[in-house]
Amino acid sequence: AALLLYGMLSTHSRGGVIALAATGAVMLFLALPVRWMPWLLALALAGFLVGCWFQLAGVMDQSARDRVIFWGQANRVFKSSLTNILFGIGYGMFWQVAGERVAHNAFVSCYTEIGLVGYWCWFGLLQLGLLGCWRARLACSPPQNLEQLYMRRMAGLSMAALAGFSTSAYFLSRTFVFPMF
Repeated sequence: AALLLYGMLSTHSRGGVIALAATGAVMLFLALPVRWMPWLLALALAGFLVGCWFQLAGVMDQSARDRVIFWGQANRVFKSSLTNILFGIGYGMFWQVAGERVAHNAFVSCYTEIGLVGYWCWFGLLQLGLLGCWRARLACSPPQNLEQLYMRRMAGLSMAALAGFSTSAYFLSRTFVFPMF
């Protein structure tokens, strides 16, 4: 684990570190008693929003500024016509928005390239995966045998992995990776 953590940290990827933190946070929440979850989730959300407010008070680096500009350009292209809204500008065509640069946001990249029709399917897979894991976890609670215990743990770990993917997708362009597209 230490070698994998060192390898991840050596990439200097802020999105990767945030994804690891989100995965760890979800795993921590899943280990806590169920009756604490609503209160702790509300507290975590409030803490996150306060942290965002303090971050906005700081100075963004050039990379973060460029990303915000590209997101604005992508939104402008997306809203330019009904065809772009429904079907996007085309798979792999984000270069028309930002030249050789990438969006560094899988959500913006997805709806810009494949429109709301494709985005509905892409985001629906994320929601369906999370909902399926949540329902499997509830169905196996409390576990009656080893198989249900394994299923409950696997569903929880899958939810944590999906939280990490979704969090990193906000900062990285991993829109069309194999399981998702």
